[in-house]
Amino acid sequence: MVLERVVINVSVGDDGTVTNALVFNLKDIRKLRDQGICGVLCGSLPTIAQQNVFLSVPLRLSAEEAVWLLEKGYAKANVSRPSSISEKLRDESLANELSERAKLKMEREFERQRVYKREQHVLKLRKLGIEEKYRNEDEQLLESSLFYEVMNDSTILRDGNEVVEDVVDRLRSKYSRDGNFKVFCSLKNHGLVVSPGARFGGKFIVYPGDPLRYHSHMVVSSPLDYRQDPIDFRDIINGSRLSTTVKKIWVLSGIDTEEEQDEEQVKFFSIEWAGFG
Repeated sequence: MVLERVVINVSVGDDGTVTNALVFNLKDIRKLRDQGICGVLCGSLPTIAQQNVFLSVPLRLSAEEAVWLLEKGYAKANVSRPSSISEKLRDESLANELSERAKLKMEREFERQRVYKREQHVLKLRKLGIEEKYRNEDEQLLESSLFYEVMNDSTILRDGNEVVEDVVDRLRSKYSRDGNFKVFCSLKNHGLVVSPGARFGGKFIVYPGDPLRYHSHMVVSSPLDYRQDPIDFRDIINGSRLSTTVKKIWVLSGIDTEEEQDEEQVKFFSIEWAGFG
């Protein structure tokens, strides 16, 4: 049985690097979770602000996650290349038009809910034999109960933005030489779940399984040149003390370009603070 590939909307910069990678479909996001790709939810609406814990689709992927999925054949890409000035103006006009449509649709939906809820409120009072009186408190409660359903797909992405195989091939070629991508692939090949690690002072943080079930175990640094780059002793102290404090292992990564096999090029060294001194 061949599973349908996930669709990733990828923006590519002038230098050929991934500047943005978004997934809008909830079914696709579930499939990614099964592959140990969690990304970061970043969706919200300017007119309906939410706290970070309530953010929804789209799911933003890191460049390493997006290219890994494309390389493994788990995903296909809608590629957006740098636009000319005329295309940017046209896209901006389209965005403004869609924004106005969304506002009108939301207001119509709110008004429909207001009418329905007022009717239900009157029927309830009559059933209880209570005299109908208009109160400001009732209207405030009604307004607070209004909701707007956010669609799971982007209406601004054009249907004609199909897979551009030559761009995808160039992404694979470019990132196959990137040290961060090699480290990411090595960790994934060991069955680990990898997420951005900036909040712990590293390049990646690593989980033994789904982050909803496990705490992260390791903080992985950005890769060094295995045979050329020096290791600053202060970096070792800072990284290991910080990681031990948050109950993780500090992992130094390096790339040995003299090794022939990609998997053998990646080297890891784990460091733990012993607690003395």
